[in-house]
Amino acid sequence: MRNRGRVAIGCLVATLLLVGCGRGSAPAATTPSGASTPTPSAVTPTATVVTPTPNVVTPTAPATPERTTAHIDVNGRARSYVVVVPSDVSTRGALPLLLMLHGPNVTTAEAESIGGADELARDPGAVLVWAEAYRDRWNAGTCCFLPNTAPSDVAFIRALIGRLEAAYPIDPARVFIGGDGTGGAMAYRAACELADLFAAAAVVGADAELLVDCSPARPIPVLQIYGSDDKVSPPDEGGNACDGPCPSVAQTMERWRQADACTGEPTTTTEGIVVTTTFSTCGAGVEVQFVKANGLDDTWLGPGIDDLAVIWAFLMNHARTASGSTG
Repeated sequence: MRNRGRVAIGCLVATLLLVGCGRGSAPAATTPSGASTPTPSAVTPTATVVTPTPNVVTPTAPATPERTTAHIDVNGRARSYVVVVPSDVSTRGALPLLLMLHGPNVTTAEAESIGGADELARDPGAVLVWAEAYRDRWNAGTCCFLPNTAPSDVAFIRALIGRLEAAYPIDPARVFIGGDGTGGAMAYRAACELADLFAAAAVVGADAELLVDCSPARPIPVLQIYGSDDKVSPPDEGGNACDGPCPSVAQTMERWRQADACTGEPTTTTEGIVVTTTFSTCGAGVEVQFVKANGLDDTWLGPGIDDLAVIWAFLMNHARTASGSTG
């Protein structure tokens, strides 16, 4: 009721002032002459574009392998060696061990730089050991030392393997030995006389001859890489470090064929300058393999063949099984 009364009073006031309530209307608003009607300013909102920052992850370079120089006393002689392991060796599982023996007139440090094998410790991961010869010579058999002066390098290598297995997480099924030149000859001798320790052996150079009578406790896989044009040790003639004539590569191959009880004829494949001869029907399923690089002298990481890659692939394919055979 009070609302309607307020409307009636309002209508009366409007009638008196203007025309009348309900019968007239208020005059329309006019724009003064000459004046323009302002146009509303249209403001287009600016969208805030946020470009997402990509989550860029900078890959961390693999850590540098740890390198340690150590000594071990064997039969009254202090023998030195260098161990190269992954920086995270304590968090890894069992790793392969590769014991390397340097060639003549080359120090352990020089052999490391020539071979480039230290990278194996980082990737794919291994315990890599460089053993030092006594007075730069290995007692590989019929060479190198005057009577009664030769050290027992076989005893040194056995003691060294024992120490390494106690210090590092080494897979006993993947303990390998390798060498260059006369270091290769010593690796051959160790493979023959310590076949209970090593799963396989791989050597480089035509002067990596088998200089001892080889009767291993079990057949052991071997690989030899050499250049056809080796001038120091011609493959067909043998080297000059032996007390008598050094065996040729073919003679060394035949000695290993007999030692590993290989039968039948070998297979031969050629790829570029590389000729590979393989005896694959041997005792305990092992292989005897000789790789010749035609036209090359010293093949250690020389052009045309990556010795290290060939060696590593061969060794990894010849880990020892639970029965003692390889595969």
